[in-house]
Parts: sequence; C-alpha cells; structure tokens
Amino acid sequence: MRYLNFLLIGLLAVCLPRMASATAQIPDRIEIDGKTLSLNTNPLASHLDKIGSRSPAEGQSTASWRGYVAHWRIENGELVLADVTIDIYQRNSAEPEVKSVMSTIFPDASSPVAARWYTGALVIPDGRMTEYVHMGYGSMYDHYQLIKVKAGKVTEHLALDAEAFAAYKKKQFDAYRQTPDYQRELAKAREQGLSAQRADEFLQSFYAEQYLSN
Repeated sequence: MRYLNFLLIGLLAVCLPRMASATAQIPDRIEIDGKTLSLNTNPLASHLDKIGSRSPAEGQSTASWRGYVAHWRIENGELVLADVTIDIYQRNSAEPEVKSVMSTIFPDASSPVAARWYTGALVIPDGRMTEYVHMGYGSMYDHYQLIKVKAGKVTEHLALDAEAFAAYKKKQFDAYRQTPDYQRELAKAREQGLSAQRADEFLQSFYAEQYLSN
C-alpha cells in the first residue's frame, strides 16, 4: 500500500508538473548525537500500513501528504520514535496548534517506542542545500548521512558527500535492477501507463528507501 501511494504521487509528478511543483514535503526529524536533522525517509509509514491507518492527521496539506511529522532518535544503536505530531488549525489563529498523536498510534506503549517494525535506509541530508526541488524530497545537498536499519537496529552508518552519495545510490540501484522485485514493481508502473524509461526513473526516485538498505 505504501508503494502504491508513492506510485500515484510519481504519476502526478509526471502528468501534473504544475501541481508537483507546489508539493515539496515537510520531513520527519531525527536526533543524532544531540543534533536534530531532517529525515528524507518515513519509517512510520510501514507501521501505519500494518495497523490499517492511512494517517493519524485530522487534515493534510500539499506540504505533507502523510499529514504528520514523526520525531526520531538514534539511541544505543537503535532507531526509536519519540513523538508524532500533527498541526491543528483554528479558525481565528494564524498559527496551528501542534498536537501529539503518539498515544493514538501506540495506545499500549510508553514513549519512546523502538521501531522494531522498520527495515530500510534512513536518508539524512546534513550539509548545505545545493539545489532546491519543489517535489517530495527532491532537493540536493552537499553531504548526507545514510543509516541502514534492520528490525529497528542500526546495521551501518555512512557519511557521504554529494558525489559519493550519488555514486553509491547508482551502484545500489543498478544491483536492484537485477532483482525479481524490480521487475515486479517495474511491471506495476508500466501498467499505470508509464514508459519503460519513466517507470525506471520513478523506481529510482521513490524506492530509494528499499534498494539503499541492501
């Protein structure tokens, strides 16, 4: 379901460029070594899929398709979720009220919650923005952290400049192209009317969380 949603977003980017140009996304936040950074990955999405919840938000905006901001930490070699917040807009207020919905998503757990449901790659830009792209997490930076996670545990933590990150991403995607999973997802994208080139570009952009974790 998560990747189907991303597929629809990708199709909008291809078919409705004016709409896509207005949808740069508000990222989750992650604390590493006492520093809070943007997280260009959404580890909570797979848990929401599992419990059958599309979004904990009361409303969504074009700047946040998912409708919430999750607040993460790397703690003792583990990815933990500290809070999940949503914005509530009042009629007579220019600024939204920020409300925690952590207890709604995890009613039987105390904060923080270890993200044992999550396996994937955390893409964390921690350098200077070199190119702003008004779509998803498309903006480019001169430095990144890449953290691989398996069942909530950190398995690898890389620090890469822009050139090294691009080369690493290309290498991982080239390997992903050789897998049955790539062929399956490519076929799904082609069924939506994308050309082979467009479908390949879409998978490279929107499946990075998947292939970078290998």
